[in-house]
Amino acid sequence: MNDQVALDPQARLDRLQSQASRHETPCGTGRMVWHVWDRSGGKDPAVVLCHGGAGSWRHWVKTIEPLLDAHYRVLAADLPGLGESDFPPDGDDAFSIAGIVADGAEAILGKGVTFDVVGFY
Repeated sequence: MNDQVALDPQARLDRLQSQASRHETPCGTGRMVWHVWDRSGGKDPAVVLCHGGAGSWRHWVKTIEPLLDAHYRVLAADLPGLGESDFPPDGDDAFSIAGIVADGAEAILGKGVTFDVVGFY
């Protein structure tokens, strides 16, 4: 039986989280929390996953492993003000949030590294 089906939801979440590295990047005077999976040592293309509405990186639990299997580095964010991340300094408008996310991804991946962004509202 497929491990994805056999694991109870909490065990699946715990296993996936244990395989990630945790990063914190600036969010005003606070921090934005990221979970990063990379099986390639930085060689595979990167994708940034941004959850919608209220929530956290956990919205992507069923998506992360297929992306890794397709040879992507995966960065799953807790968007500012949600999950474990602190509230954004300039309110919650899309432009402020986008800047914080882009700066955070660049801090993790390196300046000039390109990445795709996937999200939903």
